[in-house]
Amino acid sequence: MQEDFRVAIDIGTTKVCTIITRRRADHRVEVAGIGLVPCSGMSKGLVADSQAVTAAVRESLAIASADADVEIASVYAGLTGTHVESKNRWVNVPRADGIRAVTDLDLSAAKKAAGKFALADDRKLLHVIPRSYALDGLHGVRNPLGMHTGEL
Repeated sequence: MQEDFRVAIDIGTTKVCTIITRRRADHRVEVAGIGLVPCSGMSKGLVADSQAVTAAVRESLAIASADADVEIASVYAGLTGTHVESKNRWVNVPRADGIRAVTDLDLSAAKKAAGKFALADDRKLLHVIPRSYALDGLHGVRNPLGMHTGEL
């Protein structure tokens, strides 16, 4: 059986921390490895010295990898700082063909519409994450796939 590992890395102002978890056969998650190293290359959530950050990330990954005795292929990384912000938006996707079941194409159209808005020149859209939907004005639907509605 292939083991199920997940790797997360946190790059902070004073340290870089990597954690590797393993899902056991009983579906519980256990920590398999940790790499924690000081980092002086960040300042207020921004990279101030890319070489210092890169070195700290590599060292943290190497320590965690050795601790877990596993080769790291990919990681989950968080992005924070005063330069990162989120917006909640509601969009209406026109459905000219009346009441019908919501399809994957409808959900893609809604996601695309939610990502179309004006941004300041110094801002970029990172991603769009649907949190909920409204069907015919009824809010809070998490997965409308297959539900019938006239307005999404």
